[in-house]
Amino acid sequence: MGDEQYFSWLEANDRQINWLVKYIDRRKQFYLSGIDDFYTLSAKAKRALLSRSIKSALSGDSLELFMKKAKAAWKQYERRNIKPSRFVSRSMEVDKRVYDDVLTIAKKYRIPANVAINELLRKSVDLEKSIGNAERTSALSAKKAISSRKNRMKLLGLDEKQQSLEHIKSKLQQEMYERHLLELDIIESVCGVDSGTEKSTLLSQEKDRYKADCVEYKIAPLNC
Repeated sequence: MGDEQYFSWLEANDRQINWLVKYIDRRKQFYLSGIDDFYTLSAKAKRALLSRSIKSALSGDSLELFMKKAKAAWKQYERRNIKPSRFVSRSMEVDKRVYDDVLTIAKKYRIPANVAINELLRKSVDLEKSIGNAERTSALSAKKAISSRKNRMKLLGLDEKQQSLEHIKSKLQQEMYERHLLELDIIESVCGVDSGTEKSTLLSQEKDRYKADCVEYKIAPLNC
């Protein structure tokens, strides 16, 4: 059985393996070599690679003592963290190109692939919420603009029916264009300097919406 007996408590489990890597890093007793692609591997492959790396750094009594201390520290860590997990374990299929992108990000930032996926999804949800809030703000702003126009007309003692058709169309044309500019500004502020496909899609959809409204109300689009 040899040295492998000291690793019997170490399972092919990402959570336990990642904890052991951090434990070794904190103790500064030795340096793990040959694990450059560590976070892109499966849990089983990680365990095998980590075991080899530890055995290449320690042997005999040193290896036995270190692994016993690590096992005791892991049990203590587990006792302190006995509480309902906020994580859910589920298996699912993803496009191979997407998975390759996740592995590239995980390797670049030296984080587990599941952490990379979690962060990417969280940021995507946050962006979706921001866009939803921006759309509600935009709709409220448009409503206020229309209400403000009606109030201005009342202050002037004018009624909509008294306005000439061209005058009304001109005002409507300007307000539609101002709303269009507002929508573009919201998208720019939400997406920031990001030049990805999502930002381009949102900008394209807004331009199409503006053109469609102009066609519906028979209004010439401005600067479009």
